[in-house]
Amino acid sequence: MIIGVTGSFGSGKTTVAKAFERLGVSVIDADSVGHRVIEEEDVKETLIKEFGEEIVENGKINRKTLADIVFSDKAKVVRLNQITHPKILEEIETEIKGLQKRLIVVVAPFLIEAGIIVDKIILVITERKKIIERLKKAGWNEEDVQRRMGFHPEDSERIKRAQFIIDNNGTISETEEQAKEIYSKSVAFEYI
Repeated sequence: MIIGVTGSFGSGKTTVAKAFERLGVSVIDADSVGHRVIEEEDVKETLIKEFGEEIVENGKINRKTLADIVFSDKAKVVRLNQITHPKILEEIETEIKGLQKRLIVVVAPFLIEAGIIVDKIILVITERKKIIERLKKAGWNEEDVQRRMGFHPEDSERIKRAQFIIDNNGTISETEEQAKEIYSKSVAFEYI
C-alpha cells in the first residue's frame, strides 16, 4: 500500500513523515527527489534556458534563487513543474519498485496535482496563522511564506480527495498520534 502525504507549504508534512519513519515505514520525500532531479544535466540545462544563468552558483542550481524567480509568477511555477514533475514522478516510481515494502509513504506538496499514484491520501491541515508563526520561528520572513502558500491549492479542494486528515494545529505529539492511528488502520487494512 502506498500512502501519499500532502498539504500546503509549511503544513507539517515532514513531521508526519518522521512519525511514519519512527514506525518503520519507508518514506519517499518528493522534495528531496526534486533536489536531486534539478542537478541532472538535462533538467539543469532546461532550467537554465528557462530561468537564466543566475540560478547557477558554483556549478549547481541555487534553489533559493530559483525559488525567488519562480514564486513571483504563477506561469513560472507551472513551467518549473512541467520541467521537473515528469522526472520526479519517474524517480519516485523507481524508488517504490526498489523498496518492495508492504507500506510506503510518499510525501509531496503537489501530490494530487502532479498525478502521483497512491492508494490513500493523507492531507495535513494547519491554519495559515499557525504556519506563518512556525515558519517565522524557523527563520522565514512572512512575505516569503505568504507568497509560497499562495501557489498551493486550498485545503478545501484537496480535502475532497483525501481519505485521512491530520490536524496539525496542536502539538507535535498530537500530530504524531494521528499518524500512528492512520498507520494502525493501514496495517490492519493490509490483512483484511
